[in-house]
Amino acid sequence: MNEAINSEEDGHSGLDDLWRRHQLAAALLTIADSGKAVIGFEVCVISDGNRAEFFPGVESMPVWDAPPQKPGETWFDYCRRSYLQSIEEIENLALLEEKVGAEQRSSVFYHISYAGELDAKLLVPRDKHDLERAEAAVKAGFPTVEPVLYDLLEWLQDCNWPVARVLSPLLASVGLPIVPHLRRIFETNDEIWKYWIVGEILEESRAVTEALLPELKQIVLTPSAEQVAEELDVRVKELLETHGFEVGIVGQENE
Repeated sequence: MNEAINSEEDGHSGLDDLWRRHQLAAALLTIADSGKAVIGFEVCVISDGNRAEFFPGVESMPVWDAPPQKPGETWFDYCRRSYLQSIEEIENLALLEEKVGAEQRSSVFYHISYAGELDAKLLVPRDKHDLERAEAAVKAGFPTVEPVLYDLLEWLQDCNWPVARVLSPLLASVGLPIVPHLRRIFETNDEIWKYWIVGEILEESRAVTEALLPELKQIVLTPSAEQVAEELDVRVKELLETHGFEVGIVGQENE
């Protein structure tokens, strides 16, 4: 789809999922004609042919979210509505670009998020107040949400967020299938996220905790300075004691 619209003069031939603002209308029409619904836009900045990071690990920022499908609304009508609303939003993007310096404006591109009727991406909240999508995810349940488990877990980076409170019970109920996604989190440097995962997910499942014992053992026995600062090592030690694992010799149960 993108190859018919992107041009070499844009200087991002290797980033085919990004668009200039003037290309969005044609891209949106192609998406609508394919029977997909637009979820929203994200802005990206291209530097030396690569996506620049706004923050560590964050290469795009949402600039607009399409409202979710309404109860009783057909998929065809929803696709058309999301298309028309997206077209209207392009004018606001022009106002956004006016706030960016002329030199940086040429580096601004947009990503369009869209989904098919049965795509689990429709169940992922777009912001911390998107309770409608969070509640839809809970209603759909597991295994329907399996393709987007990591995306849902990202909303547990701060469990004070409204969507986190809705999603936590669902994610805690998944059981062992969630372990690979949790392992990815424990490979990051986000100690606060790990703290929330311990309290919201691992606290509720001894089996999931046992599957992550190597990662938890490392935090207890050789915590980093950041983990100590966030008291993650203390929290994990409490978790292991709660589930009956020896803290000093992780992998053995208390008598």
